[in-house]
Amino acid sequence: LAKPKKVQWDDLVLREGRFYEKFTDVPFIGKVDEDTIKGQLRNGKKEGLWTWYYGNGQLSRKGEYRRGKKEGPWISYHPNGLLFDQGKYENGKREGPYTAYNQYGNTIEKGMFKLGQREGLWVVKFRNDVLAEKGEYRRGTKEGPWVRYHENGQLKSKGQFQNGREHGEWVTYHRNGPIKSEGKYTEGVKIGQWKYYGIDGKIDWAEMLLNQRMPVKGE
Repeated sequence: LAKPKKVQWDDLVLREGRFYEKFTDVPFIGKVDEDTIKGQLRNGKKEGLWTWYYGNGQLSRKGEYRRGKKEGPWISYHPNGLLFDQGKYENGKREGPYTAYNQYGNTIEKGMFKLGQREGLWVVKFRNDVLAEKGEYRRGTKEGPWVRYHENGQLKSKGQFQNGREHGEWVTYHRNGPIKSEGKYTEGVKIGQWKYYGIDGKIDWAEMLLNQRMPVKGE
């Protein structure tokens, strides 16, 4: 039996969802085999295990394809060899638990995918492992209560999302703790009275509806 043909990645072109060797009209069958990319194609589509490498030789990412779509566990690494992220695919879409890490090995993002979209509780952290934000997704959009934090761990904002937009009461906070602003949203648009405070906790100014500044009692 003849050995599978080997090419470099740059020897291929993508045409209508299939890969062809340059200057040919037959979907490529064979292997891509070079320093930074290794994998095989069947009838012009990626099949089986594929691996990518950084210029320094470290593994960048790896995973399986089935008829040109990602399938099963996929994993990626930072150039220093530590894990970057890991998760699974079904029929080319992310599915199930997902976790991402920074270059120091700390978890920076964790949640679930369903049919390629974020679903349920997601948690995001700063590089120092301090919580950055937390809330729920529904079919890929933010929904319900969400909280965000400053990098020093102090609460930054809290409120509700509806169909991916701020809705209802929202409050933001200064890095040292006091309230910074408070008011209401309707589908991502500020409505009614908004109040803004200095770091000393005293109200600075307010606005109503169309950002028309309202004088504050005592000015």
